[in-house]
Amino acid sequence: MKHLWRAGVAAVAAVLVAGCTVDVTPVDDPAAEMKRPLTVATFGRVTTTDPAAATDTGSTIYALNVFQRLMSVQVGTGALKPDAATDCWYIDETTYSCGIRKNLSFTNGNELTASDVKFSIERARTLGIPGSSARMLDNIDEMIIPEDDEWRIDFKLKTHDRTFGYALAAPAASIVDEDVYPSDKLWDQWKRPSSSGPFFADVANLDELRLIRYPRYGGATGATSPAVSLKMFSTPEALDRAIATRTVDVLWRVPSDQVPDDGFFTAEVLEGAAVQRLVWNPESPVRNDAAVREWVRDATGPIRTTGAAVPEGAGFSFETFTMGARPEAPDISGELTLGFDSRLPGQEELAGRVKQALEPELQVTLVGDDEAADLQLRLTQAWTNTELAWLQPYIEFPLPGREEAVRELEMAFRTAETLPDAESAARALQEAAAEDATVVPLSQSDETFWMAPGIGFNERNLEHQNWLGPRWQLGLWGFTRV
Repeated sequence: MKHLWRAGVAAVAAVLVAGCTVDVTPVDDPAAEMKRPLTVATFGRVTTTDPAAATDTGSTIYALNVFQRLMSVQVGTGALKPDAATDCWYIDETTYSCGIRKNLSFTNGNELTASDVKFSIERARTLGIPGSSARMLDNIDEMIIPEDDEWRIDFKLKTHDRTFGYALAAPAASIVDEDVYPSDKLWDQWKRPSSSGPFFADVANLDELRLIRYPRYGGATGATSPAVSLKMFSTPEALDRAIATRTVDVLWRVPSDQVPDDGFFTAEVLEGAAVQRLVWNPESPVRNDAAVREWVRDATGPIRTTGAAVPEGAGFSFETFTMGARPEAPDISGELTLGFDSRLPGQEELAGRVKQALEPELQVTLVGDDEAADLQLRLTQAWTNTELAWLQPYIEFPLPGREEAVRELEMAFRTAETLPDAESAARALQEAAAEDATVVPLSQSDETFWMAPGIGFNERNLEHQNWLGPRWQLGLWGFTRV
């Protein structure tokens, strides 16, 4: 049975209805006066506030910062660490068991229990949003809460799975309150969430995500800043005004030419954090033409700086795509549309280079933010910085007739019992990805963001290499005023 925290445990109060909010004061510091929260500027957007439906960068940022999962992934090492779990371990070949921390609660005061964990994962799997990280949970056969231990949940798996712990760190495994969230539909974008993560969402709309530190959070990524605002600008001019008035503290994924050269902002470099790829739309009829896919793969060789579908630093990575001179053009013709995120720096320019590489054999039309484009240029970050997370667009949407073969390759990697076996299986999977060419790597490079004076890193999380999310996702718990 669920319980309510009583004396001394007040829910963090906020109202999110039709864009209206009520000011929030953290319950552990009633006298705190937040004149302006630490503000991060970027061009991404939060398209959903339901972690089970997160498929884009903005919504993933929301899920990672507002909700809690059983496990977390250290950004520096890729190691699994407990979050809402006390620990997780295999008790036999196909049973992965997790203990649940006691004294955790949601922001509405409800106690977080193993039953909530079970409900949340069942819900994500039932909703099954295409392109979400729910795909990583498909090896679960059954979830059991032992009668003699209500603070434990056992995951009965269909097969042994060396990757399963990482699935419990993905956004779709975020824990929601079973007394509040519907089991068969998505959470209303404008309703106040019930969550237990490092922050509580005070405002969440297309332009701003305002987060209040949740003092009852117990896990691996505690925040020190009482409030953080993620502002998502729609135009360069609006960002310029915010920079000129010094009302932003961190610039994340903004064009370098918009950063003042007066030395006010200090550059911080994330090595290998920017991964650019071409991903075919599974619903595009053009995708089924093998000659077109192969031309997209081969013609982009001259502008490709990495031949690996799994980036360096994400486990077993192999150069299975060719780089270098443009191949002899095949006898093909056709048209395709190429989409890109117009809000992110450098995307339109790179899309233009891809278009130039594919023409005149293919007639390419740049369509910007059109989600129905045949081919998408993506500045990508994976859920957990693991091989399967990076390969998910290939694994989840195999070519017609390739479903069984791709599934066998995936399961060979999941069930590998030794590192040599896992390495061999990872190579075979990446070679198949290069052959099918539904996901085409272009580059892996360093990424720079900028911090204003007086902004630093949360030392607790820095020590544990958790000052950002997995694969340099934007973990807002990592920033603080110093």
